[in-house]
Amino acid sequence: MRSLKKCFVVKSFTKIHLLILTFLVFMLLVQASNAQKVCVYLFYGATCPHCAAERKFLSQLTQNYPIELHEFEVYFNQSNRKLWEEICKEYRTICVGVPSTFIGNYSFIGFDEEGNITYSSNFKAYIGTKKALEEVIKYYSEIGGVPCPQIKIEEVEGSVFKIDLFFAVLLLIIGIFVILVLSSKRIKIKVKK
Repeated sequence: MRSLKKCFVVKSFTKIHLLILTFLVFMLLVQASNAQKVCVYLFYGATCPHCAAERKFLSQLTQNYPIELHEFEVYFNQSNRKLWEEICKEYRTICVGVPSTFIGNYSFIGFDEEGNITYSSNFKAYIGTKKALEEVIKYYSEIGGVPCPQIKIEEVEGSVFKIDLFFAVLLLIIGIFVILVLSSKRIKIKVKK
């Protein structure tokens, strides 16, 4: 009779462990896929020549580094401009002009073909140069990447919400777990004496 009880316990134990293992593997896969890329946010103007030069340069860098490039035009797109202002606030930098680039913990203003890595206390950002941008991208690619900034923008019309992926996955897993628990049939074993 004890073997029946042990068998039932092992089956239940395995089901819970399988659920936990699935959750852990999924989280590791999500984290690995996000961490391998270097997220670059570039805010530019459609008619800006320095912006065009930086866009071309970053496009070339995508061939050598695992870059996830997000480009936002701010001259003619008000929602992109609002996003730029929110990110400038988050990075504690000044929205002075474009191109404006955000990579990991670094913010860059402008773009120049030549020049060293220089921090501007006036803009509270680095001056965007080929050398500075490539060094930061290289650094983040060597340490396993960097995710995109987590910024929430709420507008009255056409709301855009950026939900942290972790919480979305967590809600999904909790939902699956609740469904499994509610739908599982409890087996009662009657033992004859």
